[in-house]
Amino acid sequence: MINQRKNTVASNVQCTRGRSKLCVCTIGSIPPSETFIRHHITRIAPGEAVVVCIADDAPVGIDEPVLLLGRSEANVRLAPLNTLLKCRNLIRTGNTKPLSTSNTKRLTAYMIENRVTAVLAEYGLTGNLIAEACRNAGARLFVHFHGWDISNALQNARTRWMYRRLTSRAESFICVSEFARKRLIAIGIPRSFIRVIPCGVDTNEFKPASKRIYGQFAAVGRFVEKKAPQNTIKAFAAATRDRPESSMRLVGYGPLLPQCRKLIRELGMESKITLHGAQPPEFVASLLAESYAFVQHSITAPNGETEGLPVAVLEAMSSGLPIISTRHAGIPEAVSDGENGYLVDENDVDGMAEAIRRLLDDPDSATEMGAVGRNRAKDLFSARRQMTALRELLGLPEHSELSPSSPP
Repeated sequence: MINQRKNTVASNVQCTRGRSKLCVCTIGSIPPSETFIRHHITRIAPGEAVVVCIADDAPVGIDEPVLLLGRSEANVRLAPLNTLLKCRNLIRTGNTKPLSTSNTKRLTAYMIENRVTAVLAEYGLTGNLIAEACRNAGARLFVHFHGWDISNALQNARTRWMYRRLTSRAESFICVSEFARKRLIAIGIPRSFIRVIPCGVDTNEFKPASKRIYGQFAAVGRFVEKKAPQNTIKAFAAATRDRPESSMRLVGYGPLLPQCRKLIRELGMESKITLHGAQPPEFVASLLAESYAFVQHSITAPNGETEGLPVAVLEAMSSGLPIISTRHAGIPEAVSDGENGYLVDENDVDGMAEAIRRLLDDPDSATEMGAVGRNRAKDLFSARRQMTALRELLGLPEHSELSPSSPP
């Protein structure tokens, strides 16, 4: 009845039964780039969480028990691409049907068997799909919005209706920024129904190194339209042609990667810009720790998709880096222009180039801004702060001992 990963041992399943209280449910197989979902699984209720994926393939690197509800059985149309594209296609069809009757029964039984009391639905659409099963199992439903589900998804009238209808079935909506909350309020969701809980960063994992590489700029994020990596590359090239000591290292993978690789060649920047592709968190933490500044040129994509509040920006702040980014979505809620970095308007490549030059010309300011950002990350965006807020909202007890995977 329950499809679990092959490497989940029977003893682990037996230990879970009877004491699990949290179920994290999402569409797709939780790719490594969705670190925020993986942290919810391992950190909100360490050792007491189960997972549901509306997908055909089990997630890699998830040790908790997993129930797979195959997309072919879920009454939804999903494109055989990555999770984001699947969700986009689902939104564009306007399909707001719940799970099939058989899958609703399977999910209900799974939650009852594991004594789930709280369900965290990752993304707005997921909440609609599983609401009936949560009600049948007597589990409280909380819906977590992230980015695409409060941006281009809202262009669909059926989706807006679905979200309003979902308020009668869920306990609360959660979003990562005030920007996102305003988007939901604009379609008729009561302000009091929405909780803003920013994503958290492990400030002990992402911390400054004793020495930094002067002039090394870092960028971390998927190569997709809303992150506009080509604008980041153009700004860096314009700012540093006469600065041989400068370099840029970009981490991430996505459909715009070939275009960016071509752009770097056309700009003659192969010796200064390195594309690392997708990398594990340990690589990212090491890169940020040694870098001079962080750059991200987020924009509103042509299809209307926006960021929420990018986790990479918070990780860079925690690493003590000044941030150069855009006045986009929730970014100004973390980055104050002139205090812990510089903000420019969307698509202002020249403005971003000027900000890069300013930091290169004033290392003392770069250091001071990085320190301000580090303190802000510890005070406002720590993983402990986020997980405590989520546990309180979900009605889960505070843990007296943190698991090894939990933030100190």
